[in-house]
Amino acid sequence: MNLFDKKNNRLIALVEEATPEFWDKRWETDELVKYITGSKHVNGTHDVRLKKYVDKYLTPGSRILEGGCGRGRYVYGFECWGYESYGVDFAEKTIEQIKRHFPDLKIFKQDVRKLDFQDNFFDCYYSGGVIEHFWEGYDLIINEVYRVLKPCGYLILTMPFFSPLRRLKARLGKFPLFTESEKPENFYQFFLNPKQTIKYIEALGFKKVESEPYNIIVGLQKDFPAFEKPLRTILQGKNVFTRFLRGLMRLTLSWFGGHSILIVFRKNA
Repeated sequence: MNLFDKKNNRLIALVEEATPEFWDKRWETDELVKYITGSKHVNGTHDVRLKKYVDKYLTPGSRILEGGCGRGRYVYGFECWGYESYGVDFAEKTIEQIKRHFPDLKIFKQDVRKLDFQDNFFDCYYSGGVIEHFWEGYDLIINEVYRVLKPCGYLILTMPFFSPLRRLKARLGKFPLFTESEKPENFYQFFLNPKQTIKYIEALGFKKVESEPYNIIVGLQKDFPAFEKPLRTILQGKNVFTRFLRGLMRLTLSWFGGHSILIVFRKNA
């Protein structure tokens, strides 16, 4: 269920609170090694978009920290792509499981709001779907990003997109209004307004470089569940027609109805 927080211009998703225990349960798997070392993660085809930006702004051997690394597939992937990779997460059991199988992988149990790394240590910080889960805000996270990044280092951030389509639905009354001031029960995440997020992060010592909304079909599936099946066919189809539709929708509709957005920032010198 999504609520419209009109005062702060964002959506609130109610599912279950995203505690360390929640993530440990969600990430539990008997196929962790296969999940982490799959060929698509190794060669970057699982997330072509992310690899494009990492390779664009970094040189081989650069240090990358993933804050909120989950099961560690990107930490492993960054190493395979030629970077010195680190990861942190607060889901203790997940980290323990990773370390049993990959003792040399530089993954640690830490809180992204209080990192145990020295100042100006990393060339890049990757935050993939993290900041939206903190009801109290993400200023502590970004302050730590600023501290551990080298001057002119890069923050690559992804988050759920409070898109123009979702803003239109909110204005049309398609989401119940959130009128309280306290955190609601089962708070899971926010769908954040990118302009507000960019302005806020820039005030903490960064400059936006570029951005790209994505996951248009996933966004439409969530916003129009009645069309979930035909949209899934387009998303998963391998014939020429479905590939053409995917490309056309990504090209023409992503800025209007994408589910997520990737933003690249550079730390001020």
